[in-house]
Amino acid sequence: MPEKSDQEKFEQEYREWICSISRDAALRLTEKSTAERERITESYRMLQDPRSVFRQLSDPRRIERLAGEEF
Repeated sequence: MPEKSDQEKFEQEYREWICSISRDAALRLTEKSTAERERITESYRMLQDPRSVFRQLSDPRRIERLAGEEF
């Protein structure tokens, strides 16, 4: 059997880590009340849209001044 590349090893370990964390999260959720589980699940659903973690800029012109040409 051919040896796995570093990339393949990384991907396998990463998938195993994701499964482990998922199991842990699921077990923790089972200990919560139905209402609490629904609240937590909904908060994770909101994260499916990466834009949801950002808020509107309070002063876009100030940000542009501070960032200069890098903005």
